[in-house]
Amino acid sequence: MKARHSILCGTAMVFALATAAGARAQDAAPSADAAPAEADAPTKEIVVTGTNIRRAETALPVTVIDQSEIDLRGGSTGADLYETLPSASPPEINEGTIASQGARGDVSSPDLRGIGSGSTLLLINGRRMAPHPISGTDQGVPSLSANANVIPTALISRVEVLRDGASAIYGADAAAGVINNIISPTKDRGRISMESAITQHGGAEEFRVTAAKTFQFGQTSIGISADYFRRNDLLFGDRKWGSQSDLRRTRKLPAPWNGLPIVNPATGANFSLDNDLDNGSTITHYGQFRRGFIQSDFLTFNGGRPDGNRGISTSTSPAGGVATVATDGTFFLYPGADGAVNFKQTAPSRNLGNPEDEYYDNRLPHRTLVPGLKRLNLAMFVEHEFNDSFTIFGDVLFSGSHANSQREAANMQNVNEPGLYVPASNPYNPFGSRFYHPQGLPNADGTARIAGTPADVTIVSGLIPPGTKDRYIEVDSTFYRAMAGARGKFGDSWAWESGLLVSGAYSHETESNIFRESLLRRALARTDGSAYNPFPVTFKVVNNRVVVDQPYVNPNTVTEPMYDTDNRYGKTQIIVWDAKIGGELWKLPFGGGPIQVAAGAEARWESYHAWKAPFAGLNPPGSGNDFPYLRENDNDFIAMSPNSDIDAKQNVQAAYAEVALPLVTDDNRFFLFDRLELSAAIRHERFSIHGSSTTPKYSILWAPASWVKLRASYNESFRAPNLAQTNTTPLLRVNYTADPYRRDVTNSAADDSAPRRTFRQGNDRLNPERAKNFGAGIAMEVPGIRGLSFTVDYWRLNQRDAITALGNTEVLATDELLLDLATQAALASGKTADQIDLGSGTANYAGNSRVTRRAPTPVDIATFNAYNAAQPTNATKRAVVGEITSLINDYINLGSRKLAGLDLALQYRVPDFGLGQFTLKAEATHYLKRDEELADDGIVNDELGKNKRAKWKGIASVNWKSDGWSLGWFTSYYGPYADTSASTTEAIYEALGRPKSIMTFDDNGIKRFYLRVKPAILHNARITYAFGPGNDTRVTFGVNNVFDADPPVADEDEGYFVGTVNPRGRQFKLKLEHRF
Repeated sequence: MKARHSILCGTAMVFALATAAGARAQDAAPSADAAPAEADAPTKEIVVTGTNIRRAETALPVTVIDQSEIDLRGGSTGADLYETLPSASPPEINEGTIASQGARGDVSSPDLRGIGSGSTLLLINGRRMAPHPISGTDQGVPSLSANANVIPTALISRVEVLRDGASAIYGADAAAGVINNIISPTKDRGRISMESAITQHGGAEEFRVTAAKTFQFGQTSIGISADYFRRNDLLFGDRKWGSQSDLRRTRKLPAPWNGLPIVNPATGANFSLDNDLDNGSTITHYGQFRRGFIQSDFLTFNGGRPDGNRGISTSTSPAGGVATVATDGTFFLYPGADGAVNFKQTAPSRNLGNPEDEYYDNRLPHRTLVPGLKRLNLAMFVEHEFNDSFTIFGDVLFSGSHANSQREAANMQNVNEPGLYVPASNPYNPFGSRFYHPQGLPNADGTARIAGTPADVTIVSGLIPPGTKDRYIEVDSTFYRAMAGARGKFGDSWAWESGLLVSGAYSHETESNIFRESLLRRALARTDGSAYNPFPVTFKVVNNRVVVDQPYVNPNTVTEPMYDTDNRYGKTQIIVWDAKIGGELWKLPFGGGPIQVAAGAEARWESYHAWKAPFAGLNPPGSGNDFPYLRENDNDFIAMSPNSDIDAKQNVQAAYAEVALPLVTDDNRFFLFDRLELSAAIRHERFSIHGSSTTPKYSILWAPASWVKLRASYNESFRAPNLAQTNTTPLLRVNYTADPYRRDVTNSAADDSAPRRTFRQGNDRLNPERAKNFGAGIAMEVPGIRGLSFTVDYWRLNQRDAITALGNTEVLATDELLLDLATQAALASGKTADQIDLGSGTANYAGNSRVTRRAPTPVDIATFNAYNAAQPTNATKRAVVGEITSLINDYINLGSRKLAGLDLALQYRVPDFGLGQFTLKAEATHYLKRDEELADDGIVNDELGKNKRAKWKGIASVNWKSDGWSLGWFTSYYGPYADTSASTTEAIYEALGRPKSIMTFDDNGIKRFYLRVKPAILHNARITYAFGPGNDTRVTFGVNNVFDADPPVADEDEGYFVGTVNPRGRQFKLKLEHRF
């Protein structure tokens, strides 16, 4: 059935895109891509998003979405709605975030063109709103962006999306475009509605009630709106596809990622199994440890075996729970086939079906897929008209929400908690004084001990001992926006407006069930039965060897006193005063229209304050007096990086002007010139921190005939670094990342997903981002086919000095590429792989300068030599490098970022032949280019078609109306792309017969082979019946994700790329509305 559904989905999408119409894609006029109007309706001058001049149409590419289409798209929140925009990329700031350093809870920030949410300006009624008060990570750097979820979709009358840079009109942060949400009171009427939704597989149940009413008191109108929304949480474990971190067990995976063996036709032997999509975590209940001795600095740990190998086996993985450690003291505890815990010197196998694979933690069932939410939105609009020439107005909007989610328990290890160790005196330490004595004397209770020196044990990789509680996250957020203004008219055509806006946001996050680090260290240091046991078992001495005894869970009397709650706070505020004036000057000669102008000024004050409670952000001064339990410049919560408070402010002043020259109008049109208009805008801004900028915009609108219009524009943008990017204190972070260069060679746990010390810091020398945008398009009402129209827009964005932090994955991907290029160059010069020195551990390192590695050990050299000897050609050989010791992930300016694409839209309002009114629409974005060049290494990265950067994204819909009935169908399409974290080799690609499930790329001359993520195709359906006097009562039943499609599988922690698809599964909605 699912195959059949896929065929139907594809057929429907192709048909819609070929014959249907654009989802409100318009050029801000009643023409080809505008909302359909009656044929004889008069043309009305309006102010639309992207211009301050009132006129009937512009050269701007604007998409308009009205309330009926918002309902059809099936979105309950702003996040749901903006995900359906073809011009929008999956937002990196989204409500699925659970990491402690990101913005969590009821938050999502849209990202037009995929260059970061900071380049998309989110407006309410044409004016700004305060950013979310907790900075989120976007493009690898902290971003202070507006939260789409504070905008109540139930109160929106329409959304206007400007798909072009607009810095010359709105300011620096509109480089990619503008989303303007129009919220207005109902006209002389009221409405009340109730809506509920359930999912077929449970979880994420929704309830909403909305009420709005406008009151008229003479020349004064007051509109009041309220919207209450509640949603239950949805856990990954509530979905079959999300019940396992090991994706091989629950998802249909193609070879070589399905865990099954593949035969090498050249040798007849099996290739090594590819376990990329086993995303079971190395943060585990069992643990990786190292035996040895902590040094006097309580940081350095020297590992090794007991003298004479006393009390252990030297076998790599002895049976029966007998202890063993590697020569450096490393050992793993892991579950055997019978469920019993055993020792091992090397990382447990990830091979499918091997019992050792149970070592890796299945953390997805502990995580929230969709957070629970309660939100109240209130709005009030006031307007008093003194006369036709003077009006005062104002509005107040408020949003308050409570979101809840959860994730797996916090882990402990000696990277984030430097020097964390189990002292020899801890009675649960298998190499401590409970089991070893210099003379081998027994314990006081008569239990045996081994003759040898008691030793400490350090926790190498993330450990969650059995019984540790999951973490629960609660976020309380408030948002407000109050605006008061006046507008008026004078002369024949002039109008003015001025307003004062105050907007702010506050957020308080709590995350409970986290151990205090100092209390953990003290509990580990105890010498009696109240000591904390980090091991999943106890131990005993049998036949002069340490062996596993019994499973163990620490009692509540030990663990409960160590738990505490992390508190995080954030607050933002903006105050904006603006004034503008516009009107007509004189008429142009030769029958041209009147010159239209607009000018204005703006003053803006911004503040950002983020802080944590003492011991959660940083330990108070003097904490070092309690060393080694408390430390200076650290915090006291495990698995959480230290943070300094941030308090930043800036002022912005701006002035702008705009002019439109209607050279050809109805009065002087001639052959091939039905209309011709030139327009220009310029804006000058001065920032108290980052200097000033002047950004222009030029556009042209040419209509050869009344049914076709050609448009083009050029604009420049400037975006200063935000307050979070320039005021962040250098901090140590610990992130789990695999080493892609060494992993396939060594198959070592240290080179798999392991904790990496990462130094992240702000940069007060960042340059502002600058961009140049060019766009050209055509809008046509097809002659002879009434109601059929289409638009095609080409756009190009060239950005330089884009602010980013590459992230560990990107830093190591560049490192891998540089090492591969250096290796291939050396091989081409005649050297053999074992003769190549890549400078690992020295200042002459050939890889990424942001990566620090150890010098290769003899074991490293032998491992790489064995790997290279097995390679059939030089193309896959790798010269030896040592393990990673640290990474630098600072904020940088990219050399350049170049994007280009096409926006396509069609609309067909079928003439009414007595069967009702049909309207067909479609809209799509096709990306043609996405190149990024790093200034410090000269490498150009082609990001198009990789890691959720799909080449195609589109939507299509069909609506039918007749009498009181209406039916709607909506389809969204997110095209395929490569997942670069799931890679394979050319030999396997060829052995499998070059399957479509593997995508190939030329990475600066190096061939790469990646998993192809399938396209996501979702369908929504809706039926509405209106009845009663004036059809004022309506009942709507809808189904989202009609065919119950699962998210396309990807090698991500979540099992899919968040933001590319709605993960809820099939959802049923029922809505009752009454207007009065």
